[in-house]
Amino acid sequence: MAIEWETKYETGEDRIDKQHQNLFQMINSIEQMLKMPQVEEEKLKDVLRFLTNYTRIHFVYEEFCMARVKCPLAEKNMVAHDKFMEALKDVERRFRSEGASRALLVDIYDMASEWLVKHICKIDTELKPAMRAHGEL
Repeated sequence: MAIEWETKYETGEDRIDKQHQNLFQMINSIEQMLKMPQVEEEKLKDVLRFLTNYTRIHFVYEEFCMARVKCPLAEKNMVAHDKFMEALKDVERRFRSEGASRALLVDIYDMASEWLVKHICKIDTELKPAMRAHGEL
């Protein structure tokens, strides 16, 4: 079942919200890949490439925004980002050693979906009240 973007996920920072929406789209495309009879190596490479680029660009910008407005969860956010990047490195290592597989794709889907529920909904959305308190909303 596709995961739809809702206003409850908004952070108050348009650029971050657009990046989050891109992540939602990627997770939905992974779900579609899981419905296919075989996992295509090139498509799995594209997913890993997206997630690698996403973490490099998005995490840095989001951490900057949280620090700028003195978000109380800024430190917790950085720690969570580090853990996600480590998990992503593990997945990339598995891909290099095992190749494309349904099990790996399921693990990527689970990791990214859990990230939406546990991170974006609980940590990233705290940027909005911090921006409001800092006079940016």
